[in-house]
Amino acid sequence: MFGDLLEAYVDNFMKPGNIQGGFDWYLSSAPNRRRWLEGRLPAQPRIEIPSRFLWGRRDPLIAPEWSDRLDQYWTEPSIRFVEAGHYVHAEAPEVVAEEARSFLGGIQNGAA
Repeated sequence: MFGDLLEAYVDNFMKPGNIQGGFDWYLSSAPNRRRWLEGRLPAQPRIEIPSRFLWGRRDPLIAPEWSDRLDQYWTEPSIRFVEAGHYVHAEAPEVVAEEARSFLGGIQNGAA
């Protein structure tokens, strides 16, 4: 999917400091991730804003089976599984556009 962009990604990451930003996200989340895995992270209130998830059926990083836990974090999650991998927005842009218009239009009109 991204083979034609590989050179651009490599050029960008080779610029001073650029690759560190990606690593910093993982470094900053590591302490809480460990606490979560050990069951020591305090529970957070669920997000009460209606939320729409487009989840790739072939996502190799975030398994579709994990979607059964969304209601532990959101009070109103809705989900659509898409024939895509991890980058649904790039692999199925027309589906994403359709869903965004529908979901955001519903919020604007008072329903999600």
